[in-house]
Amino acid sequence: MLFKSNRLPASHKNSTHTRPNPAAQKEKATALMMLKLYEQMGYQLAGVGQKDLAAGLDFLKDATEKSSIKFISANIVKDGKTVFEPQAIIEKFGDEKEGVKVGFTAVTACDAVYYHRGQFECIPPEKALSPILPELRKKCDFVILLSNLKDQINRKLVKKFPDIDLIIKSGYGQRTYTPLMLGDVPSIMTHPKGKAVGVAVLEQEKTGNKRAKLKNSLFLLTTKYKIDNAVQAEVDEFNRRFARPKPTVKHRTETHRAPPVPGK
Repeated sequence: MLFKSNRLPASHKNSTHTRPNPAAQKEKATALMMLKLYEQMGYQLAGVGQKDLAAGLDFLKDATEKSSIKFISANIVKDGKTVFEPQAIIEKFGDEKEGVKVGFTAVTACDAVYYHRGQFECIPPEKALSPILPELRKKCDFVILLSNLKDQINRKLVKKFPDIDLIIKSGYGQRTYTPLMLGDVPSIMTHPKGKAVGVAVLEQEKTGNKRAKLKNSLFLLTTKYKIDNAVQAEVDEFNRRFARPKPTVKHRTETHRAPPVPGK
């Protein structure tokens, strides 16, 4: 959602001081601007992905605590406690008379620990989800897993946890214009970093124990959509702020002498 790489370039260090890496500074500023734009688009919730931690746990924690978007992860742990909220329930779906509760939980790829050793721990997804999913099922009409894991791991999770109605995945695999079925649980994925918007509609019969039906659409945000001028101005200002200075070209000064006159 926020970064392209797993870890930002390190700062420049010498015997006397540490100088921040300009590329890393730009990446952090980009992430903060994107987080602000996601807020303006109305995003409410996000699962922590492996690359979201590229600038380190402290940076992500500080940025998300200042944001109206809630970031959740059930398996990122520090000092024996989850760093982010492990779950969330949104009750604003449906009309006022008959609202629908949707429960969310999220798991982050444990490869993130390799890039940030010592900052946090990652417990196995199955262990993290075991106490959460059954409780969400009791409270909610639908249960959605935001997964940053590979399809083969997601497939194992849906076998172990029948309470999952839908997986929205990130990080690994192809974008899903049509759902990938993991058993009888659909899995969908949009493009990274705001390049597309997915719309998923779940329908559940009030009687019976059948799986919820899914209608899924993926909209690529291409040039056919109208540009928000205020956002474009903000992006232009950002580009000016981080534009690389043009190299100074030194012109050689030559002394021009008159050609010699014959006979002199």
